[in-house]
Amino acid sequence: MKHLGLLTASVLILMCAGLAIARDGDDASEHVYEVVLFTAAKGVTVEQMESAAEAILPTLEKQPGFLERELSFDAEKKTWLDIVTWASMKDAKAAFEAITTKPSDDCIAFFPLIDQPTIRSFHMTSRFRQ
Repeated sequence: MKHLGLLTASVLILMCAGLAIARDGDDASEHVYEVVLFTAAKGVTVEQMESAAEAILPTLEKQPGFLERELSFDAEKKTWLDIVTWASMKDAKAAFEAITTKPSDDCIAFFPLIDQPTIRSFHMTSRFRQ
């Protein structure tokens, strides 16, 4: 039950941080980047975070419009950058809704590894790609 409380907190933080804001509409021809910056919860190792983050990839891949995911780590600042690329804003919003309302076991295991107050997240629409 403690995990569900953390999950609820995660959802509220993400929503309050401004997830899924589309200023120019849902143009399906423009990729959408879901960008999440965070630090790990106290005591969580880099290896634990990588393993848990990798474990949720199959859940993300099942979502319509999923294109790719990249996880990066700044060892000096102890900050993680998680970028998921979606085909459209509509897909990104639908995936967020699906994953947060009925999270898989791998997502329930991943969310508590994040220091919730450090989450900064948003969606950005691609404007230039070469």
